[in-house]
Amino acid sequence: MLALSPDGTRLAVPLGVQDDKSRFGLRVDRVKIWDLDQRKELLTFELQPRADSHLVVFSPDGKRLATTPLNFSDPAPSTSGAGGVVHVLDATTGAEILTLNSAARSFTILAFSLDGTLLAAGSLPEEAETGLSVVEVWDLSTGQRRHTLRGHAGRIEAIAFSPDGSRIVTSTPASTINESGVKVWDAATGKELTTLTCRGLISGLAFQSDGLQLIGARSMSALSDPAQANLGRHAATEGTGTSDREALTRVRKGETSHRRKTATRASSHVS
Repeated sequence: MLALSPDGTRLAVPLGVQDDKSRFGLRVDRVKIWDLDQRKELLTFELQPRADSHLVVFSPDGKRLATTPLNFSDPAPSTSGAGGVVHVLDATTGAEILTLNSAARSFTILAFSLDGTLLAAGSLPEEAETGLSVVEVWDLSTGQRRHTLRGHAGRIEAIAFSPDGSRIVTSTPASTINESGVKVWDAATGKELTTLTCRGLISGLAFQSDGLQLIGARSMSALSDPAQANLGRHAATEGTGTSDREALTRVRKGETSHRRKTATRASSHVS
């Protein structure tokens, strides 16, 4: 999966080799970093282990890359040996800085805090009866796990840190069809502050700069009837196309007050 540096000057492109045993016919084993201004390759480095794909994310300062292997055909670490691990690399040299391990299944999403001190990784649900997934939060100054956030059922779809780093929000499909559960956590204690239920699949989350307004990207395909885009007190819909933005809620110390917001999508927006 491609990753663009925060300043927009570099692009990380995972590449692979042919492998007929892989679901997609190849295994990703390396990443190239391209200078977009000069249109030239800066470096190539290996990714471990080989996998169906690799999720790659730049840190907010652009100095580090976090990567995790994605194995869609066999994501359980007990059988594939490739799940539950995140590698933090130097984005300039490709040298490994940290290896972060977890007993969880393969991670499907990574997010840095804005100051770059924390990294959160959301997992696939466990194969046990509970079907619960987890979000691991690591302190990157020590490499130690700070929290394991539990309470979601289903794949973690989105993670975001508040601008001041005090809260973490996570999203996963809720138990009811065509709904998502969005949880707000205290980043210092790992305590769950509140849960919101929203129509549609919330596949992206972001805070506004004041840290009070939380924006969610919602997949229209998750709605049983796209015409029913009224999200009650949570939000008003935006534009047309395959995804909508919605102002989910104002979030402060676990208290919520709802506010409608309508945004206009630029014509160049790609869903």
